[in-house]
Amino acid sequence: PVANGSYARVRTGSFGLADATLHHSHCFSGNWSGSLHGNYLRSDGMYPFLLENGVNESVEKRRDSDVQSFNVEGNLFGTVADGDLSVKISFYDSERGLPGAVNLYNKENRERLWDDNFYLQAHYDVPLNRCFQLKARLKYDYHYSKYKEINKNYDSGQQVDVNEKNEYYASLGVKYAPLQGLSLQSSFAISSRVSCTAHLMPSFCIFLFVEISESMWCPLKIRVSDIAKTKRATAPTATAITTKIVLITLLLSLQK
Repeated sequence: PVANGSYARVRTGSFGLADATLHHSHCFSGNWSGSLHGNYLRSDGMYPFLLENGVNESVEKRRDSDVQSFNVEGNLFGTVADGDLSVKISFYDSERGLPGAVNLYNKENRERLWDDNFYLQAHYDVPLNRCFQLKARLKYDYHYSKYKEINKNYDSGQQVDVNEKNEYYASLGVKYAPLQGLSLQSSFAISSRVSCTAHLMPSFCIFLFVEISESMWCPLKIRVSDIAKTKRATAPTATAITTKIVLITLLLSLQK
């Protein structure tokens, strides 16, 4: 649970810097609470520098180094069926210029980059009895990136590259603690990543953790993977599949 409270902060600086933050947290009841956080940042990045051209010197200002970004994040914490639930959601958006090298008689680079990211995850832990605990995890991540350059050397007068990616992850595990200081955890995880280049990469994992409260870490890992199989796409919508199966990962942790 989080305590009730809010704050706002505004900062400014050189080269057109402005940074504003707003945060609010609230306790809805004895079992539910949440928070909301937002941030906005911008800067024109036009800092001065000395340009030397033979015996001539001039004070110029950096161009195409501006940046603007916005981020908002929400958190929710609560109790469901005697279990602890936490949910996080986040969105990030930015646009920036890419200044490139300093060229004589050409002060503008005309390259820009856009980034968008959306993130959602949920954790749920619930005790089954005195010794067993169930742990569930869900995650989704979306990323979008766009690059643009305006240049007469291109046939269309510009070059645009777009990259888009979706990632999914889920796991389900059981923790067994028969004695104080001794616990065993086993979980099954599945994940998948899909990009704009039409690559689907699923993976499956089985984990076993043994934890003993003693002196040191002693990791032991065994991994068996199949050979990646890829189909070359003949069209932008075709798929290329890479599959990796991790059969067993053993981790012996001897920890104080």
